[in-house]
Amino acid sequence: MGIFDYDSPLMETISRITDYVFLTIITLICCIPIVTIGPAFIAKYYVSMKMVRGEEPVVIKSYFRSFKENFKQGVILTLIMLPVVVFFVWDWYLILYTGVKFIPAMKYALGVLTVLTAMAIFSLFPMVARFQITNFEAIKSSFVFALANFLRVLIGIIMIVAPIVIAKYYLKWGWLIMLFASVIMLHLNSMFFVKKFKQVERANAYGDEDDDELYYDELDEDKEDSDEDSEDDAEDADTKEVDEKKSDVKEAKTKVIAVSKSISEEKAIKKSEDKLENKSNDNSNKSESSENIANNTADKNEAGNNTKSTVGNKANNKDNNNVKSNKQSSAKKGTQSKPAEKSISERIKSANSVIGNSVNNEKADNKNGTNHGQNSGKNKGKKR
Repeated sequence: MGIFDYDSPLMETISRITDYVFLTIITLICCIPIVTIGPAFIAKYYVSMKMVRGEEPVVIKSYFRSFKENFKQGVILTLIMLPVVVFFVWDWYLILYTGVKFIPAMKYALGVLTVLTAMAIFSLFPMVARFQITNFEAIKSSFVFALANFLRVLIGIIMIVAPIVIAKYYLKWGWLIMLFASVIMLHLNSMFFVKKFKQVERANAYGDEDDDELYYDELDEDKEDSDEDSEDDAEDADTKEVDEKKSDVKEAKTKVIAVSKSISEEKAIKKSEDKLENKSNDNSNKSESSENIANNTADKNEAGNNTKSTVGNKANNKDNNNVKSNKQSSAKKGTQSKPAEKSISERIKSANSVIGNSVNNEKADNKNGTNHGQNSGKNKGKKR
């Protein structure tokens, strides 16, 4: 077992000290109304004696449960105790600070009564915290208990007064001195009361049957309280486990959500990248197609130019051939041109003679014809 393990003696001691510190601070806060001093001290000793017995109660819950159960009795005892305390404080103030002269016997008697009252108050609240007794029985039993354990109770009172006197001279560290002294004092006094109350319980158990029943009833109540505390601890542990599991589930859900978000973001990024790639590919394909079209058009133009050149060449060849053929035909016609010219003149003369005959016939008709014939003859003459 390591020094810093949860069940190690060092860690248990630190845990016990922190519980005593909590008890001291809670008691100090609950004592502020003054009337609640009694219930606050009863609850403090109730929890501290359980801790000494090894019952390990839940500090805050057990404290306020005892505070509630013993509130009425504690307030009544406080109201009885306060006038007595004020009386003794006022008397000692007059003796120490005002210079009022008292008979020495009165001073001694006042001192003895002050010590006995302080010892009874010192034993009163732990006794009420441990036993179910009436207020009168509690006051009487506290005096008897203080006298029966005079030396030890006197040491306990000195342990209360000494830190106050020391803190008066060291104001800077007074609060720390008081806190440290109260923790040690609470532990030692609780051990003392647990030990002595066991002796009282045994004596009462063996002496009287009724007291025996009360004793065992109280033991049963303590067992029930311890069982309830253990059940509460188990419930607290279960709730802690459930809360831890819930927190783990929440963390897992948040992680899953974060992972899903990252995956969706990655998918979106991939989609955008794919779109950009597709666009770039389309643009490149378009540019390539445009280049192909340009190349095709250039090829077509070149082909057209080639065809034109071939056609031109063919035409030139034809022209050259025609020229050659014309030259040859002209050369041949040169020999045959004269008889052809004679036949043409003869044809012209025959046509003129035919025309003349037709004209003479028409003149004859015009002379013998009507006006209609004259007009037609004139029109024909005009045409001619």
